[in-house]
Amino acid sequence: MSNYDHDQDLHDDDDDKQFYEETAYNEQYYIDRELELVRQSNLEIELDELEERPVREMREEGCPYQQ
Repeated sequence: MSNYDHDQDLHDDDDDKQFYEETAYNEQYYIDRELELVRQSNLEIELDELEERPVREMREEGCPYQQ
């Protein structure tokens, strides 16, 4: 029985080259990725603020349901 990996023959080096051209060798890929992470973070902050706003407004109005 051989230890030869038959899947190795199916590996396409062009896929690796394309991957590296799109990522590792592409500065714009990392800039875009960082911008997307910042956008997501900003959306999370905005959502937190929107969720907290009604509670803050009730406190400012002296809502009797708040302890």
